[in-house]
Amino acid sequence: MTRIDPFAAGLTLGGLMGAAHAAWIALVAVTATVWATNVILPGHVVPATFVLDSVDVSVAAFLVVMTTFAGCGLGWLFAAAWNGLAALRAPVLAPQVGR
Repeated sequence: MTRIDPFAAGLTLGGLMGAAHAAWIALVAVTATVWATNVILPGHVVPATFVLDSVDVSVAAFLVVMTTFAGCGLGWLFAAAWNGLAALRAPVLAPQVGR
């Protein structure tokens, strides 16, 4: 099992989560999410009975920052767990090189 750098995994997952939320907020700002909620939610048997409000910039920025930090923490945690499992299996799977 290949070792994963927890810092890099945290930055990657945090960046992806933050970017996804920033993209959704941008779609809400230009009201492009009405189609998504009217088409996608009923396809999952979820009634679209809510109204999307206008974007409050401070709330949107807080959401992006918090999801980015949460993604960083989860990425670090998943990589640390992966590395812990890899350390347990490493002695068993060590190849015999040069024989």
